[in-house]
Amino acid sequence: MKRFFKTDFYIQACTVICAIVLLPVVYLYAPNYLLLLYPAVGLIQLISYLIRLSMHYKKSQLFRIYGIFMIPVWLALVMGITALSIQSKSLTTICLWILLAALVFSPVMAIIYALDCRKVYKATHYKIQKFLHLVNK
Repeated sequence: MKRFFKTDFYIQACTVICAIVLLPVVYLYAPNYLLLLYPAVGLIQLISYLIRLSMHYKKSQLFRIYGIFMIPVWLALVMGITALSIQSKSLTTICLWILLAALVFSPVMAIIYALDCRKVYKATHYKIQKFLHLVNK
């Protein structure tokens, strides 16, 4: 579990940093692809979130808040695509409003999630170091 938290932290940190660095570059040279940064970062975090959700450890408050805000966004995306295929204008409109709201708060949630990954990694690392110190005495 310690190795997963360490790897997850570095993946999340690199993803967020790369997105922040790529944002102005994509904006200047390929503004049509700017919105692709959202699902790229979000998909990596969604996979991490679902893996961490299935693990048995004490979940932090930030982890729960991330889930409350971001899981409905992914559900709205799936429902919106489905609504487009069945041509349901009202459902598509609702899903579009949810996705537009996510454009505002999802970058903040991505940073919060990366910080939570760091906190969990540091806490796990500290507990293992403390345990090893007690065993070696």
